[in-house]
Amino acid sequence: MRMWKLVIAAWMLSLISSFYGQQEQHYVILPAQEASAVASLYPKKGPARITGSWQASKENIEGLEAYLSHISDFKFRSRGSNDHIEHPDQYFRQYVAALRAGRKMIFVNAFCEVQLFPGLRKSDHLLIVSDGGACFWHAFYDPETQKFSDFVVNGTA
Repeated sequence: MRMWKLVIAAWMLSLISSFYGQQEQHYVILPAQEASAVASLYPKKGPARITGSWQASKENIEGLEAYLSHISDFKFRSRGSNDHIEHPDQYFRQYVAALRAGRKMIFVNAFCEVQLFPGLRKSDHLLIVSDGGACFWHAFYDPETQKFSDFVVNGTA
């Protein structure tokens, strides 16, 4: 009888640890052709234009994820005060590797409530939202310098 209890306890412990060991991925890497959707958000000419795409490596994405908390350093104007994104890691993020005037950048498109968009985790298209305030933001990440730039939070109607 004691042996069965040990077997069941070991099985339960294994089940629980595998459950907690699986982390829900809070991002998706979109296909290269989505760089054209990113380009639609930026000027067609000048240094801010998107000129193509590239293939981000696992290390590039891991670097972005490691520095994601730096998004909290950016301030934006909200209801008359300067505000910031408190926990950028809690947003669902779409990543697009885009060439911006020849530099390898990763476009980060973030949403606060994935429940509003049930198919988002499976989508291979960039979802562009106007309005919505701090529920929606985007920025560029430079894997070479490990810095974010061009942080933008959506406005509100």
